[in-house]
Amino acid sequence: MEEYSSILIKKEYYSISRIEVLEFLRKGVLMGKKILIVDDDETMSRLLANELKEEGYSVITAKNGANAIDSAISEKPDIIIMDLMLPDMQGSDAVKRMQNSADAPNDLNIIFLSGVVLQNNEYNQRIQVGGKYYPAIPKPIDLDRLLKMLL
Repeated sequence: MEEYSSILIKKEYYSISRIEVLEFLRKGVLMGKKILIVDDDETMSRLLANELKEEGYSVITAKNGANAIDSAISEKPDIIIMDLMLPDMQGSDAVKRMQNSADAPNDLNIIFLSGVVLQNNEYNQRIQVGGKYYPAIPKPIDLDRLLKMLL
C-alpha cells in the first residue's frame, strides 16, 4: 500500500504519494539550474532540450563552438553539455577557450558527448582539457544516466 503525505502549495493542501513527494522535491532542487547544450545536430539538441526542460532545467542551445563560448560568457550556465565534434572547432577547443576567458564562469561543469570516440558505451570515460578531466558519454544518449550525472 502506497503512503500518502499532505503538502502545502500556495496555501492549499494536496494529498500526494511518497513517490510524488520525491519527484516534487527533485524537480524543485533542479529548478533554476541552467544548462547549455552545444551540438550541431539540431534534432538531437532539440530533443535533449525538451527532455531536460521537462525535468525542470532551464535550457539554452548553441550550434557551434563560437556560439557556445559566447553563450557561456553571457548566460553563465551551471552545466554545459558539449559535443566533441562541432563544425567550427572541436568541443575540447571551445572548452579550452572558455577556461582561458576571464569572462566565462570560473568553475566550468562540462559533460562531453560523442558518437565517434565512445563507441563502447562506457560511462566512466573522461576527456582532459587544460589539466582538468571532464566526463564523456556516448551517443545515443542514455537519458536516465545523463540525468543522474546532472544531479
